[in-house]
Amino acid sequence: MDMTFLIILIVFGITALAEFIMGIISIRQTINESSCQTVIIIPVSNKTDNAEYILRQAQKMAGQSDFPCRCIIMNYGANAETLEICRRFAEEFGYFEIEEIRETG
Repeated sequence: MDMTFLIILIVFGITALAEFIMGIISIRQTINESSCQTVIIIPVSNKTDNAEYILRQAQKMAGQSDFPCRCIIMNYGANAETLEICRRFAEEFGYFEIEEIRETG
């Protein structure tokens, strides 16, 4: 009985270790295949007075990163001037993108 229990324990241990190693390999492969490893989220609304400064700082941070970056501008109802600044950044820098957020009621 003791020998059977030991064999079952060894088999389960080897299976668990193999599963763990395959999981780590899968995660590393996913990270390496990803074209973007850093995401900077920038919320803007009608109360964002210094949008250009904020976007320039995000652009500077993205430029200093060792990994490819995406800068996602979350539009929470920004005014026309702020949206124009955001659009200009999205056109000038390919890694900036604007996402519209709509309130649900």
